[in-house]
Amino acid sequence: MSRLIRHFKAPKYGSKSCRCHLGHCHQSVFEAEYCDQLGMMCRARAISSFASQVSYPLCVNGTQICTHIVDFVVHTKDGKEEIHEVKGFATPVWELKYKLFKALYPELKYLIITKDYYASRDKYSRPRRRRTY
Repeated sequence: MSRLIRHFKAPKYGSKSCRCHLGHCHQSVFEAEYCDQLGMMCRARAISSFASQVSYPLCVNGTQICTHIVDFVVHTKDGKEEIHEVKGFATPVWELKYKLFKALYPELKYLIITKDYYASRDKYSRPRRRRTY
């Protein structure tokens, strides 16, 4: 009787993988929260649909150099595709893949969602609490 033993690697950059409310597995809690927000936008019909963890081949002169797995592909109501990348911080490998992606797919809009951007949006979208004396 052999037992199935799984060895899980520790996360590379200290992030914690988790699941969003839709059941998708994500690399970080921040990415799962953003997926929940995209799900709410889809239910509110602000966007038509979205997909997570989509792979794009990066080919130069007919040779595949590598693949770039983006966090989210968002389909807008007017039929366009947008790439949404959730980043805690940029690594040198990601910066290289980002430059290759922009050179090979210039027609796609590429949004980088960071915690600073996310926090600044929340600060202005929430109504202020008034103190009662």
